[in-house]
Amino acid sequence: MKKSLIAASLLALLTWNCSTELDVNAPYKEITIVYATLSTKKAVGIAQETTHYVKINRAFQGDGNALVYAAIPDSNEYTQDQLDSARVERWLNGNLVHTYMLNDTSIPDRLPGTFYYPEQTVYYFNTTLLEPLDQNSEYRFAALVKGTEVSATTTIVDDFPIGSNVQSGAFRPVLYNGGYQDYELKWDSDNDGRRYEAYYTFYYKEVIGGVLGPEKSFTRLIGSSATASSVIDEQMSAVLVGEDFYTTVASQIAVDPNVER
Repeated sequence: MKKSLIAASLLALLTWNCSTELDVNAPYKEITIVYATLSTKKAVGIAQETTHYVKINRAFQGDGNALVYAAIPDSNEYTQDQLDSARVERWLNGNLVHTYMLNDTSIPDRLPGTFYYPEQTVYYFNTTLLEPLDQNSEYRFAALVKGTEVSATTTIVDDFPIGSNVQSGAFRPVLYNGGYQDYELKWDSDNDGRRYEAYYTFYYKEVIGGVLGPEKSFTRLIGSSATASSVIDEQMSAVLVGEDFYTTVASQIAVDPNVER
């Protein structure tokens, strides 16, 4: 009887002290997020890239709806007095070769979405045709954010061929032959590529009143794959499911009684 009373009293104490309130906001911490587009573009017939862009944003939190904060530029971007000495440095064999100071610019055509639009602030630096980005160099981003040094490092992803079992022009995957069939797309990875995504684009034209209409299309993801190593070439694959392909075509092309074929 005494044990039952003690257990009941303990249960009542635990119930009395239990709270359903949860504070999802951690103590504030400055987090800087940096994306950069650095390109050599050495392919034949393509102009050499000389302008390279860096996106510098800040993580944000607060009480209330996060979507409201996302639509406010000050939640995502630093002001001029908060960001100083933003630069990209070129390093080769452990030696600093060149420093590119970043300039800010406003891009006015950002598409509507979760974050603020249509304007956004990005940073950029220029190289020259005689001194493009170097595949053998390492590039380091550095800046003072509210007096604290922030840095990141990357190498340059060079152009590389993707050898696959798809032959240009003559490629015809068999997805139905008395029943649905799947097709496995295969390709080899490269040292400069770790994650791959395979897509197909379906092109078609419609004939209405004997007249061939304009070309239409839609694109869908087949699958994605990531390598286990950055130094060993691996065989990658993604499966195009035959039944899913035909279901997608049916869902993407609206039924129109005026279409003859």
